[in-house]
Amino acid sequence: MTPEITNVPKAPRWINTEAGHKAWCEYTLWRGKASKAFSVQDRTRLLDEAEQLTHPEVVIDDRQDTTDTTAEGEHPLPETHLSA
Repeated sequence: MTPEITNVPKAPRWINTEAGHKAWCEYTLWRGKASKAFSVQDRTRLLDEAEQLTHPEVVIDDRQDTTDTTAEGEHPLPETHLSA
């Protein structure tokens, strides 16, 4: 069995998640953005985006909306937490 040869350069050290490595290898546009990302905020956003690309069933919502939209007498749904 021969090893698979790819033309993908080694991922930067800051890409430290499985989804990040998969996105680096499989998504050329994402890799281009990642290779130019220098700020922590950009890198964090890109790793979140990698999660979306590789696991589309997981929704990442980083908005800080604290508005109570439940009507009087109505109970909000219980919070659920995803574990890694």
